[in-house]
Amino acid sequence: MHRRPCRRQTRGLSFRPTLAAGLASLLVWLVGAPAAASQSVLYVDADALPEGDGSAWETALADLQDALLAAGPGDRIHVAQGTYKPSAEREPGDGRSATFALVEGVALLGGFAGAGETDPDLRDPLLQPTVLSGDLGIPGVAFDNAYHVVWSEELSGATVLDGVTLRDGRATGFDVADGTSGGGLFNRAADPTLRGCVFTENEATNGCGGGMYNAGGSPVLRDCEFLFNQTLNGNGAGFANAGGDPLLEDCLFFANSVENGALGGGGMSNEGGSATLRDCVFEFNFGGLAGGAVVNSEATPAFLDCVFRGNGACRGGAVSSEGGAGHYQGCLFVENIAGCFFFAGTGGAVAGTDADDLFVNCRFVANGATEATEVGSRGGAVATVDGRARFTNCVMTGNTCHSAAVTSREGGFGAAIHATGTELLLAQCTLTANRAETTDGGLFGSLGGGVYGGLTTIRNSILWGNVDSSGNGQSAQVNAGAEGSLDVSDSCIEGLDEALADAGNIAEDPLFVDAAGADLTPGSEDDDLRLGALSPCVDAGDDGAVPADEGDLDCDGDLEEPTSLDLSGTTRFAVEQLVEPNGVERGARAGRSAKGDPGVVDMGAFERSRWTRLGAELAGGVGEPCMVGRGGLEPGSEVRLSLTRSIAHARVVLFVGQGVSNTPWKGGLLVPTRELVFPGLMTGPGGTLELVETWPEGLPSGFELFYQFWVQDPAAVFAVAASNAIGSETR
Repeated sequence: MHRRPCRRQTRGLSFRPTLAAGLASLLVWLVGAPAAASQSVLYVDADALPEGDGSAWETALADLQDALLAAGPGDRIHVAQGTYKPSAEREPGDGRSATFALVEGVALLGGFAGAGETDPDLRDPLLQPTVLSGDLGIPGVAFDNAYHVVWSEELSGATVLDGVTLRDGRATGFDVADGTSGGGLFNRAADPTLRGCVFTENEATNGCGGGMYNAGGSPVLRDCEFLFNQTLNGNGAGFANAGGDPLLEDCLFFANSVENGALGGGGMSNEGGSATLRDCVFEFNFGGLAGGAVVNSEATPAFLDCVFRGNGACRGGAVSSEGGAGHYQGCLFVENIAGCFFFAGTGGAVAGTDADDLFVNCRFVANGATEATEVGSRGGAVATVDGRARFTNCVMTGNTCHSAAVTSREGGFGAAIHATGTELLLAQCTLTANRAETTDGGLFGSLGGGVYGGLTTIRNSILWGNVDSSGNGQSAQVNAGAEGSLDVSDSCIEGLDEALADAGNIAEDPLFVDAAGADLTPGSEDDDLRLGALSPCVDAGDDGAVPADEGDLDCDGDLEEPTSLDLSGTTRFAVEQLVEPNGVERGARAGRSAKGDPGVVDMGAFERSRWTRLGAELAGGVGEPCMVGRGGLEPGSEVRLSLTRSIAHARVVLFVGQGVSNTPWKGGLLVPTRELVFPGLMTGPGGTLELVETWPEGLPSGFELFYQFWVQDPAAVFAVAASNAIGSETR
């Protein structure tokens, strides 16, 4: 059962619709729990004199360890720029067991200017770094470094670590309990809040989590960075999660690596548990045998709006999973590579075995699986064995697999997807410009530029322009292989033959808006794969084949309704009834969607619609408000504007304009030019609002309007949140 990812989690916070409560909640988010009268601030400065008591910058403590010993629940520790090393030993007599142990309910904040500066309270962790270092013995020599720079055990979310750098931890304590995991931070059964922390150049050997190890806890990490950490003979070089449910938002994993042929997960590993990552970036991580960015084992992670770029491993250039059920939504996989040493690559972006994975609104661009000397590669973008893999509103383009390096003694298979025994479902997807490449003069050609193998079902999708050794016919687009099966309907398949000619399939050029993009190269990020004005794929799909909205793209809480938005956030089921110059209508088969809008749905990941999504959301207490427009925009027809993902009983203003101004306002962008303003609206108990109007007569065809909701929300930075803007074009 895949979890609903729509609503942004705000663990430990409670928002009430009053300005005072909102400001108090914001303060908690920024600096931890507000101090009561009996609570105190302790000041630490590495340059302070030894006799300080920590009551002010002028009398700051020089040793952070002393402040942690003195602090109690509700206290804050303000730490000046400088380098601090632990001295409290977890194992008496073992100097390397020294660590900074976090204290329940205490907020430790780094990055202050400190004593002697014009403003000692000036805080900038980037320019004034507070470094917690495990470099205990000989400077610059790693063998005598601390096992764990920071230790966290059985703590609540009121415990905060904010704006510090954790570095030079070396978890190599083979004879010490838990000594081989969590070089930067070891977290056991604890739920601390970490903000703006940097984990860099930490190591774990024969264990997990060079940067951080989470054993059964539910920590919250926001705006944290994992840089240049490594594991030797282990997994999860940046962050290793063992059975916990962490939440990571806006975090960066860069150049972390798993060495010595270890298990994998250059950026992160998940052994069980249900990690949630939102708006995170994984770049140039190396995972050894598996999972350049992430390796999952019997886990149920959710990756929402994440970017995987330039990662590499032998198997699963970005992600490798065994068992479990992953949810990937709004993610970009680009230029990840599978293949190393003498191993042919499997799954340039994603590899799964016995997994049940769901991909919604994801893009796979220019990933590759490289060949070995005598073995071809499998799955330029995705390789999956057994289990189940489902793709909705996804694009795969520019991905490659390769035949064996020596005279193609074995071909490569499945430039976009290679499946073996997997229940594979593609719905509303676009696969184009993927290539199964063959060595010149080879004995065996590579097969399946698009999809190869699996128990494959394809609905309302486009497979066009994919190439293998046979050319660009149907078998290059989709090939069952020796042991697979195909069930394809209401899709656009290049080179369609008699076997798939029925069931609503077509073989006409989909006429993308710009298949080559600004760089004039098909298969790159700038390609515009929306449907052109005369595309035969418009209104040519089957409404009944649209999959359930498991990702809740429209944020209405209904996971069983048909998916009502496309990859760009545009409304599905928008009938175009396009007319060629000779007067002949294209597409436009009769039907209506589950929401009452006219059908039929388009083929492919993008719906050609009179509605466009313009972005510019501004988050409030429950995430970024979502605005959707529905209706045919014909004179006298019904038009609906809906707002979801907002707080309940909130005042709302609707701005409508004939143009786009993108005026900076209240920390966001007011998109419409504001010819019309509708105040006095209000959300219901579920935080939703829907306006139903009749589209007026007399508007010329092509007349454009732009809309945006703004919501009074005390949890937002300036007490207002904004929806995405949308545009409409009259028929």
